[in-house]
Formats: sequence, C-alpha cells, structure tokens
Amino acid sequence: MPTRRMRWGGCYARAGRSSPLPPALVQVLKDVARTIYSVHDDVKDKDFELELSWVCEESGWVHKQVPKDLLTAAEEAAKAALEEDMEDD
Repeated sequence: MPTRRMRWGGCYARAGRSSPLPPALVQVLKDVARTIYSVHDDVKDKDFELELSWVCEESGWVHKQVPKDLLTAAEEAAKAALEEDMEDD
C-alpha cells in the first residue's frame, strides 16, 4: 500500500544532549502535528500514522525520527487543540 507523505519546512534548533529541549522546539513539534491533523479529513482521507523527523544538534545533525515520547506528546497536544477548536465552533 503506498503511503502519502507531507513535507513541512526545516526546523533548526540548538539543544545540548544533556540539557532539556528548548521550549520553542517542543512547540514547533506540537504546531507541526496540529497542522497535519487539521488538514486531514476523516471522512475522505484514510487513517494515517504521524511520523516526524528532524535534523538538529539533538540528532547529531543527522536526519532521524523524532523520539517516540516527543512524538506522542506532540500528537496528544494536537488532538486536544483540535477538539478544543471544535468545541468553540
């Protein structure tokens, strides 16, 4: 089965391996996840699995998948924000 991929612009951030990620980088992950979920139409589009990757100091400047815990947090925040938006309408 072919997969459909969406590409979002690059994000570069500075974060040391022993330090927590900058809040701005965490917010970017949440915003990207929210954008992808917001353009997905549950009625006409197939189900999908969100995958995010990055190139930054945290990944050793190598293209890698975003760690599962950050991906899960971004997905949960995106879904909660979209539910909140639907309640406001």
